[in-house]
Amino acid sequence: MTLTGSQARVIADAALAAATGNGLQVSVSVVDHLGRQLFTQLGDGAMWFTAGMAHTKARTAAVTGQDSAQYGVLSAKYPEVHVEITRQLGFAPTGLTGGVPIFVEGKLIGAIGVSGATGDQDETCARTGADVMR
Repeated sequence: MTLTGSQARVIADAALAAATGNGLQVSVSVVDHLGRQLFTQLGDGAMWFTAGMAHTKARTAAVTGQDSAQYGVLSAKYPEVHVEITRQLGFAPTGLTGGVPIFVEGKLIGAIGVSGATGDQDETCARTGADVMR
């Protein structure tokens, strides 16, 4: 299965609805399994830079196949590995909480990133979006 742009929009809308329902001002980004941008939205009232951060969180989750926060644990434990991964990817993955991979029937199809609230709130909204594909 390949994640489509239409599906990415539905995933992002679910995450944004969860955020708005809790009074949060966030941005959301959804990428495919290779980290290519499918949909990004700066949420109403969210700070300008949160869209870029959401995108980086999503890319990190997609290319590593794990939550961005889990990548943060790896990069903190092995900083030299982080440097080499950054060099190979051409972008600096992040260890910030809020990037969640999206799996369907055990296959990685993409990832979602949310930014603008606390790490735990970002992750909760991202999981709400990812759950759309279950």
